[in-house]
Amino acid sequence: MKEEITIIHHLDLETSEVNFRSDGIVNLFIKPNKSLTKEDTKKMIEYIGRIGNGKQFPLLITTGQYSLADKDAREYGATEAGNKYTIAAAIVVKSLAQKLLGNAYIKINKPIAPNTLFTDEMKAIDWLKTFMK
Repeated sequence: MKEEITIIHHLDLETSEVNFRSDGIVNLFIKPNKSLTKEDTKKMIEYIGRIGNGKQFPLLITTGQYSLADKDAREYGATEAGNKYTIAAAIVVKSLAQKLLGNAYIKINKPIAPNTLFTDEMKAIDWLKTFMK
């Protein structure tokens, strides 16, 4: 029987959403037709730290149609401050543009936490679960 996942905490921002899931994974969703900003990235990280009591979590980063992260958000997201509450991040992409940008983020920005791109959300979740204690 498949485990039903519920949302425990939710934050709605201008370009994104943060969802604490009942399975211990935090989902960062970039809204369709939006470009994730550094400002929203900082708000997401602050929220994760506050709700998660400073613990680290596996992050499932999902994207809406035509959504991306802007240059400042990518640069900040790769830093120590940007990964303060991140064990690992699985980035689920839907388009070639997202895949190219995601690969560039991993290779150029070099986030300090493990990051991998996926096109299949279930495979991304399975990978994240390998980092859970």
